[in-house]
Amino acid sequence: MILAIDDDPERYEHLIRLLDGRAQVVVACCPTCVAELLPLATAVLLDYDLDSGDPCPRCFASYALWSSHSKAIVHVGRVAERKIPVIVTSASRSENIHALCLKLKEHGVKPGQYRASDIEPELNWIGRLFVMGVL
Repeated sequence: MILAIDDDPERYEHLIRLLDGRAQVVVACCPTCVAELLPLATAVLLDYDLDSGDPCPRCFASYALWSSHSKAIVHVGRVAERKIPVIVTSASRSENIHALCLKLKEHGVKPGQYRASDIEPELNWIGRLFVMGVL
């Protein structure tokens, strides 16, 4: 199972179609769901900004309940403990993506990095997941 830590589940619809059942993609962003799903994940797709105001795509917890954790940086320690492949998928500002990648590297994780705003980023994600041995 690939865990997409993101507040926008629609971003992963094309990826799910391209994977065609070869891997399950689950999207969640609230701290409770991330903690529950992370032990089951074989890879993580990590967005920086988790503050759209939409509820968690998995449990529909209100944004107001977890807004103090609106940046993915709070998940870095937990993600790093798993020692699984991580791809930063954010469309955030370059300095935010850079800060997230640096934090991951401080924890011993060498993340792949692909801007979600690029054309067909899913193909890059799939290629990286293949090279990382996830697919």
